[in-house]
Amino acid sequence: MANPKRETRKGKKIVRVPLTTAQQQKAEQLVAESLEDNPDVFNLPESKRSIDDLTNYYAKTIEGSTHILPKEKRRYIIYLRKSTDDEAKQVRSLEDQETECLTLADQLKIAVRKEDIYKESASAKKSGNRPIFDDILLGFKTGKYHGLLAWSPDRLSRNMKEASDIIEMIDLEQIQDLHFKTYQFDNTPNGKMLLGILFATSKQYSDKLAVDVARGITGSIKDGKYVGQVKKGYYADTNNGRFMPDGVHWQLLRQAVIMRLYEGKANQEVADYLNNSHFSYRKHQDDDYKLAKMDKKTVGLAFNDPFYFGMYKYGDNIANLNELYNFLPLFTPDEFIALSRNTADNFNEQFVVAQPVLSG
Repeated sequence: MANPKRETRKGKKIVRVPLTTAQQQKAEQLVAESLEDNPDVFNLPESKRSIDDLTNYYAKTIEGSTHILPKEKRRYIIYLRKSTDDEAKQVRSLEDQETECLTLADQLKIAVRKEDIYKESASAKKSGNRPIFDDILLGFKTGKYHGLLAWSPDRLSRNMKEASDIIEMIDLEQIQDLHFKTYQFDNTPNGKMLLGILFATSKQYSDKLAVDVARGITGSIKDGKYVGQVKKGYYADTNNGRFMPDGVHWQLLRQAVIMRLYEGKANQEVADYLNNSHFSYRKHQDDDYKLAKMDKKTVGLAFNDPFYFGMYKYGDNIANLNELYNFLPLFTPDEFIALSRNTADNFNEQFVVAQPVLSG
């Protein structure tokens, strides 16, 4: 028999034990028995709290967090600018800019409210000269707006202060989408460098040769894709990177939630159930299963992970998986609140205390 695969973490050898066919069959049998006793055992109950309730809660309570919205839920504005500096260059009139920006919005399937079309006649050579534009930037910083359309980059800025402010807001995801009629902006390190050059030819961009790993991660979070952390009970689809419920092992984990919430079982009892059921995990659908060694700590961490109700958090970025695709949560927002003492306190709800394990 081949030796089990070994991995090293912080100097310690960790043995990954492969799942056998017999163990997989036992897991499936246990789930089948649960279904025989109660055909609705794996149906999640109604939740009075929504995913948005908890997503907004986390976005507000975690400093620096930004709620990444799907395109159809973002609020877009159109900014139009014309100044006397542009007359000799025959820059498009405000009316022409508006017509072309609305055409662009239609092509991108972006809805823009009439009241979100802003027009300003002022020079952008110096900062602090455009009160309407300053109010727009404040709207992005406070989360009122999420996407911006303009005729060209020079309508937004020709000075280094506002140029750097805009690029920083893109980095912070305060501006989650940016489009121009005359220029296709690419939200990458090189794309931001080029945007900075267009804002002002003297723009210095320190990381023009670096690959912005964090940007790639943020892009994955936007799409609800796997970014390097396996979530037990789910696998990452190799075709699109999305999290999919992993059959019988998702069902075993759901049974663990039921035991903890509705049967008063302690985390250690839940862990014992999962271990006895050969609860396993894998990264992708074509990978071999690995047995999950569960204990009361790992169970507690899982029950306190907002991923399992559909809020995917990585770093300072938060996305609602239920808005991005047909994600199947493990538990409802209400159930999560009941499982998490700190969250329950903040929502003035009761934390479900498990019964202690009796010895002897």
